[in-house]
Parts: sequence; structure tokens; C-alpha cells
Amino acid sequence: MEPFIIAAHRQLSAMHPIFKLLDPHMRYTLEMNALARESLISAGGVIERVAVPDPTHAHGLRLLIEDYPYANDGLLIWSAIESLVQTYVNFYYPEASLIQTDMELQAWYNESINVGHADICNATWWPKLSTPDDLSNILTTLIWLDLHNMLHSTSGSTPTVGMSQPGRH
Repeated sequence: MEPFIIAAHRQLSAMHPIFKLLDPHMRYTLEMNALARESLISAGGVIERVAVPDPTHAHGLRLLIEDYPYANDGLLIWSAIESLVQTYVNFYYPEASLIQTDMELQAWYNESINVGHADICNATWWPKLSTPDDLSNILTTLIWLDLHNMLHSTSGSTPTVGMSQPGRH
């Protein structure tokens, strides 16, 4: 996420429709990722405490939480994000030529890949940015990653993430 956030602030104007779509998802991400590196994914952090070494399981780890319904729920969330993003993108970019000639958009994606991921910028799996579908898929993935990071890595750590108990609103 970080290279896409930095490139968005450098290449997209605050009035650009893609900046406006991504802005709420970019806010606080850099700070939360820095905190995560200190406490969640550091040596002895939370991530190391939720799994135990077990050579009989794939990758040598056994999760301490056996029931993990995130996959089913996650697909519903993905679908909702995808629908919203496709509608938004198709409103601003009804034709591929509009994406191809949007210099800010192309500069954002180019910097995100070629500068932000310079070590793997030549990988063949990077999506192209030529059509409304390409843009929708890229944005859906970025928003999904942000929501996943925010909601599942820091549950309850910010007022917008906390959950209320049933019957208490």
C-alpha cells in the first residue's frame, strides 16, 4: 500500500477523482503500518504469539484459531468494494482512452510500480492500466488491502474500527 499512497500524494491532485476515492483509505495507513512493524510483526510481536511451531502442518505452523470464517465474510466485502469501485470508475472513465490519456493517473501508477516497487517492477504479474476494468481491479485490490490491514490488524485500536455489542448502539 505504501508506494501507492506516496505516489498518489505526489502524482494525483487532491481534486482528481481517483485521489478522492482513495483518500479515506490512505489516511493513517502509513502511521498504522509503522506501529504494526513495531508491535505486530516485530520479533516477539502479536503475530508470533498466535501461531505455534508444528512441523506436521503446512509451512510448519498451526494456527491457534481453528475456525476462521474470514474467507467467507471477506468475499462478501470484496464483492461490495468491487461493485462500488466499478460504478465509480465507469462514471469517470467510460472509455479506455480516458484512462490512457490521463497523465496524472498514468504517472501515479508508473511511480507506484517503477519507483515504489523498483526491486520487482519488471515482474510480469503487475496488472496493466489501460481500461476501466484494469483500473477497477487495481483500485478494488488497494481498497481491500487497506480495509484488511485496518480492520483485522488493528481491531478496535481506532474509534472508527471498534465494534458495538448487539443491542448497544
